[in-house]
Amino acid sequence: MKIRFVVYRLDRLLGLERAFVTLARSLVEGNEIEVVVLRHHVAKDVHDVLPGVTFRSGLGSVVGSVLTSPLSTGADVEIIVGLWACLLWPWSRMPSRIPRIMWEHSLVEERRELRRLMAIARRNRRAYRRATRVVAVSSATKQMVGDLQMSDRVIVIPNAARELERGDVVPVSHTDGEVRLVAFHSLIPHKNGALSIRALRELPAHFHLTVCGDGPERPMLESLARELGVESRVTFAGHVADIRPYLASADVVVQPSKSETFCLTIYEAASFDVPVACLNFEVHREALAHYVVGVLCDENDPKMFALAITDALAMKADHAAFDAARNYRLRDLSESAIEQRWRDEISLLVAGGDGPRKA
Repeated sequence: MKIRFVVYRLDRLLGLERAFVTLARSLVEGNEIEVVVLRHHVAKDVHDVLPGVTFRSGLGSVVGSVLTSPLSTGADVEIIVGLWACLLWPWSRMPSRIPRIMWEHSLVEERRELRRLMAIARRNRRAYRRATRVVAVSSATKQMVGDLQMSDRVIVIPNAARELERGDVVPVSHTDGEVRLVAFHSLIPHKNGALSIRALRELPAHFHLTVCGDGPERPMLESLARELGVESRVTFAGHVADIRPYLASADVVVQPSKSETFCLTIYEAASFDVPVACLNFEVHREALAHYVVGVLCDENDPKMFALAITDALAMKADHAAFDAARNYRLRDLSESAIEQRWRDEISLLVAGGDGPRKA
């Protein structure tokens, strides 16, 4: 079977891109995989982990696809990865002779206030309604797709929560006696990085925060740390290609984000037996119900978040809880479990089990 993925960008591997790489890698066996990348180049490490996959990238590739029509390339199914890819792929709004799946990663109720995102969703509504299937990464995302009247053919297949390799990892060095808090997120408004820094001021002086990630809010967050007098207790590590050394040294992973559609980071923390402190909304509740060990904070408030961090720290020695969570992840969210759900769904659609919906 030939599977075509359409992706907005692969020059960096953040949450959506990492989920794509994991899925594409799991589907390589027995299939021919073609990836159309609409913007930027393809990072070298993507080529390294996806050998045998055909990549077409850049504007020239897109123009060539329009001129020749992607239908002529013989794909059996097309998977459009996210709202941006759907917006820019010229064929997403056209009828298709092959099953077309929209793989939705961005929409949840908490992001309704993001005007640009909502505008893109509205522009994509016709394409989503034409799709044979919309695959949402969480029940919250499925609910939002329905609320926006984008499709009534939506199912949930969560992202795979891969158990990270731990054997050869060297932890990031630290000062003896420190409590090490680590955050992994882009430095953009809805990731709410200021909450972790403000919470740090409410915690004892031996608590140290490392922020792994970059973005336009970095100068503001650095200024905030200076203003609050915790500059010496905050390290801005920038973008980190391999998060394992930071997880190996962490006592608590803090997740201050005000909205997530899946939040792979907290599952990766769980794979290293690190508890998490995060805000209380549906995606986090689902994760902490069975798969992740940690504490939910009911308010976007520094003092409350500091209490959640302290409570999470107390869970670090609860080995039984981490073992139980790992068993749930291996049962429901392993690469093999998620791969099988995708293979079953693709086979069903290719066999004509569910025809395309008209606009």
